Amino acid sequence: RHLRAHVPRAHAAAPGPAVVPPASPGAKLAASEAAGLQELGERDSDKGDYANAIAELKPLAEQGDASAQYLLAETYFSGHGGTMMEALKWMTASADQGYAQAQARLGLIYGTGKGVATNYEEAYRWFSLAAKSADPKQQRNLPTISETNRTVVAKSLTPELRAKVDAQVAAWKPNGAPAAPAAAPAAAP
Repeated sequence: RHLRAHVPRAHAAAPGPAVVPPASPGAKLAASEAAGLQELGERDSDKGDYANAIAELKPLAEQGDASAQYLLAETYFSGHGGTMMEALKWMTASADQGYAQAQARLGLIYGTGKGVATNYEEAYRWFSLAAKSADPKQQRNLPTISETNRTVVAKSLTPELRAKVDAQVAAWKPNGAPAAPAAAPAAAP
């Protein structure tokens, strides 16, 4: 069993949703300011200035920006601030909003048991959602990689379980809500 670990960087994708919906005259400025802060967070992370990246990304993540949630989770997963539980919380919040890169990353996390108990059902679900959600024009190989990983994980599931998860994926809708406190994940064996 070999899952491909390639998940494209978030800044290669289309920008995340605006933090403030454009309903008031100040909303456009707030959304543009949020995009600027997110860009600074990405740049700081690329330069290794993780403290500044976290300081810039966390407020956006708390407001529900899926791209910022994903970037913050990746920063925490790489061991720069935050805990594994916080990383999973932000990655799941981003994935729940339909952010395909976060969905693919969760598939990889559950499929390999990185920081959580290996759970092929969850891995299959997240890879399926990533393959369904990813825009091939924006996220290059993400749909193909997610589908390949989904196929690998599917071999560990019964046909009945695959059918159950496929039905859940078909009915799935993004929630668009800010992150709620996460329950503690099961420890990896």
